[in-house]
Amino acid sequence: MPIDITTNDLSVRVSLSEELTIYSVIEFRDALISHLKPSVDISVNLSQVTEVDTAGLQWLLALKAWSMAQSVEFCHHSKAIVDALELSGLSGTFDDTIVLASEARS
Repeated sequence: MPIDITTNDLSVRVSLSEELTIYSVIEFRDALISHLKPSVDISVNLSQVTEVDTAGLQWLLALKAWSMAQSVEFCHHSKAIVDALELSGLSGTFDDTIVLASEARS
């Protein structure tokens, strides 16, 4: 799973691509954990995620609940993410506006 992480003193910006599944979620966690600090804003771009399973959804829930973060936002949801959120009944759980990536709208 390719992960692009950009940080500064106040924010962590993450872009994920390919799959967010039981096989890759540990890689995502390990790559991100060293960048997490108290009172930072975290933004995760999900536009390039092609597959997600319950382990991936569970990690997104855990990240959203991470109490030290000032805010955690998921943005540019891919069709795979939207489908998984709807299927699991978690669409409203994240309190994020679901914005589809442009290729997911077609």
